[in-house]
Amino acid sequence: MPSGEYGVLHIQELYDFLYAKGKESQVDALEVGCMVEVTDVNDLDRYIALAQDSNASDVEEAFTFLRNASYNHYWAFDKGLKDLGVESGCCSLGVIDGVDYCVQISQIVIIVTIQWGA
Repeated sequence: MPSGEYGVLHIQELYDFLYAKGKESQVDALEVGCMVEVTDVNDLDRYIALAQDSNASDVEEAFTFLRNASYNHYWAFDKGLKDLGVESGCCSLGVIDGVDYCVQISQIVIIVTIQWGA
């Protein structure tokens, strides 16, 4: 399939929405980044739980690294929004379709503590 075309309707609709929103402005593009990273973190949390249930520590470790990268990306998009004057950064998105786009530092501290026993 050509770039930007997907055989699954839901994925195509999501892509079309995010692509159109991201083209509107720099703020919209950064908000799309926030949305994508929160979606990635939520998906990876589910995959990590499945890996833990299966005692697949190597898979859990790989997904944990990916999730940590998504958090890093999230904070970069958050900073970008704040640098453009969006005071609450990614939190400006609020809750959309039941997904909370506002990640709190305390959530990450809890995850790091659980993962590495700090």
